[in-house]
Amino acid sequence: MNRKILSSLTLLFLVAVFPQPAHALLPPDLIFNVGSQVVQLFSISALFLGGLISAFLLVGSQWLSLAAKHIWQGIGLTFLIIAIAMTMVYFSENKKQQEQYSQQLLQVQSVNDSLKAKLSQSIDLVEYEKLLALLNGDEYLVGQGTFSSTSMSVKNKNFMSDTITLYSEYFTEPFILEIDVNQMETSPGFFTQYTFLNGAYDGDEFSNYEAVYSTSTNIKPNSFMPIFSRQRAADLLTRDNYSVSLLVKGEPLTFSVSGVEGDFVTRYYPEYTQHQSVVTTMVTYKGVNFPANVLIESAYSNDHSKYIFSADRDRIEAKTYQFILWDEENNFYMVDSSDVTSDTPEYPSHSWSLYKNYKTRILQKSFKAEVKSFTGSEEKEEWQIDIGDFNLTHIKLSSSLVFKEDGSRKRMLVSGTISDSAGTRAISGTLHEMQ
Repeated sequence: MNRKILSSLTLLFLVAVFPQPAHALLPPDLIFNVGSQVVQLFSISALFLGGLISAFLLVGSQWLSLAAKHIWQGIGLTFLIIAIAMTMVYFSENKKQQEQYSQQLLQVQSVNDSLKAKLSQSIDLVEYEKLLALLNGDEYLVGQGTFSSTSMSVKNKNFMSDTITLYSEYFTEPFILEIDVNQMETSPGFFTQYTFLNGAYDGDEFSNYEAVYSTSTNIKPNSFMPIFSRQRAADLLTRDNYSVSLLVKGEPLTFSVSGVEGDFVTRYYPEYTQHQSVVTTMVTYKGVNFPANVLIESAYSNDHSKYIFSADRDRIEAKTYQFILWDEENNFYMVDSSDVTSDTPEYPSHSWSLYKNYKTRILQKSFKAEVKSFTGSEEKEEWQIDIGDFNLTHIKLSSSLVFKEDGSRKRMLVSGTISDSAGTRAISGTLHEMQ
């Protein structure tokens, strides 16, 4: 008994001091069960494969027999089945894509609505139009450039605009078209783009307006302006090219302007830059190509809240005239005159005139224009303009068609005569009036 105890203690000591790895063996019944399952799986697989091969041989022999008798019917049926299957797959996939596209549109519309809501909180459209009209007596929207928000003012109050005026006497009634495109930064990186369209064709006036929202300064198309492209010269000087496509009364109107040189600079501060260019172009409308005189006005400001739409502009009381005219020799005249009666130091009374000779391309600027208005013999509104610096120029005008009227503001076609040292000639164009 003692020997058994001693042997047990000795074995326990050796195991504790010198442990050895042990290898477990699977129970015999488990091995037997696995072997049985393998045999069963092999038997089932063999039975399945045998049945599959037998069915294939049977069907194959029947198909070959049938094909030998009706080979073309079989081929036709095969292609018909393939075509039906492909058609079903196409329409199924197309339906899935349409559903996915609709879901994406809903998501984009939701994001766009959120953006519009955010931007509309920062600007009131009615107030904007009112302030815009007070600047020089009208919707004073001029010039647009391609700028990046990082390279512009750190104040995030940038303003860019283009105004293009087309005038032609090709038809019995003068053709006039004014398109104003401007962009106003309402919050950092967010812009509102306002586009105004006004004019008259064959004595029938037209107008349109739309606002879109953007996160860049690139001009975006809208419902009546599919294309508005401005390409800058490679050296970044003012030799810009414009391509414009519009819908006027549902009909496409297109024109392009090249070599815009920036003839006049009327404001030259970094906070507010403004320049005008005078060119000619060919217009296509209703299947007719006709020539037109063109005035392009461009402007930029890095703080529209101070230099464009200041808080005091709603208090301005003024009688303002802006004439855009061409005489029968295609010489250009522009007269801007404002008689301000309100106490608004940032917008005082002023008068200035521009002149460009069509043949010699001579440019002149004057600050001595005098404008008088009165009612003529036919109860029409008439004006007399005297510009002493332009060869003692004297202009007499009367209105012929008001193509836009909004309260005290009017846009109208005017015509008359101009007299200077070179004689008397016919002159006509457009007038923006506010009083």
